[in-house]
Amino acid sequence: MFNKEFRALVFKDQKLTPKIWQNIKCKLELLLEPSRSERLEREKEERRRNRERAICHFYHQIARETVGYPFQLSSVESILPNAEEVLALPSVKPLLEEDTETVTEGQWNQAAPEVLYIIAKWWRDTLVQLVDSLERDTESHPNKASKGDEATLTPHQENDTVEAIFASIEALGSKVSYATSVFRCRDHKKVYWVPHNISHGLSSHHFSSVSMLLNTIRPLDSDGQQLVRRLLTELKHDLETVRSSEVVSEDQNLLCIRCDERIARYMGFDELIDHYLDHQEWFDEVTEAVRTWPNSCYPPQAANTELPKFVNDHDWVSRDGLLARQDDKETKEAVLTLQRNFLKEELPDPLPVLDLDGSGPQWDLLAA
Repeated sequence: MFNKEFRALVFKDQKLTPKIWQNIKCKLELLLEPSRSERLEREKEERRRNRERAICHFYHQIARETVGYPFQLSSVESILPNAEEVLALPSVKPLLEEDTETVTEGQWNQAAPEVLYIIAKWWRDTLVQLVDSLERDTESHPNKASKGDEATLTPHQENDTVEAIFASIEALGSKVSYATSVFRCRDHKKVYWVPHNISHGLSSHHFSSVSMLLNTIRPLDSDGQQLVRRLLTELKHDLETVRSSEVVSEDQNLLCIRCDERIARYMGFDELIDHYLDHQEWFDEVTEAVRTWPNSCYPPQAANTELPKFVNDHDWVSRDGLLARQDDKETKEAVLTLQRNFLKEELPDPLPVLDLDGSGPQWDLLAA
């Protein structure tokens, strides 16, 4: 702004008289006009950003209300319909282009129905992908479609009404809310139910689509679903009706019966599932290592029963017997007391002290 020409007109060692002012006024206006134009353009751009922020605020508000799950907005944005697509909608674009300070709620209400339709279709399609992933293997999802779920069996039409879409959303949401609708993260080795599988995928993996999410956070296989069904049955739940909200809680009062009670830890239902799945994965890895070891005496076709050195005491597929129990407060406290007393005992080292020179009967035993 204070260029050489401007300084020559303003910074003079003399008083500013009316006559001098009249002489330099027009010249100053010409000099200031570009600055004025730039300022007005900046203000115009700021007003547009204000309108865009207001539209995005209303848009995300509709998304939260439609989805109905407490997602972190910053994470769920990555799988929402692109904001640029929403801003280009016929009912939304005029709100963005009209040069006003912001977009009021009254103005937004005129565009809201079209945006609601876009969000509803997106969320229905998302739930369809989740349900399809669960039902690809009919054995992995035992719950039959109830009368309330029949809407999911009707092919979706391109021109479905908002009412029809929300009816599908309700039915689909009901199907994925069963306690048997379990997903597991391949990378973090943890089980999740809807909507926590989506939350985990968005916060820990930063997926940009539900398809990408389902490549890593997948439904349990048939053996995993068998585990879930056995646990639910042992805990006196009805497999056809029990919802994930009934079994997922912060209470840790479940104990694995296959573990030694003196050292077993209390777990929640999700931790108990992970506990058994982790044991199975460990056993599979050890079995594979034994078979592929250079000096292994077990051929690749050997059955598990031919590997006597390793016993999977947490096998829920081929071994009968209970898997877990649910303790009340008094029983849990008694078990915890037992565990504390057990840890206080002076336990002898189960292995004898080895001679450091590598000789002696102990070394011979290990080398045998």
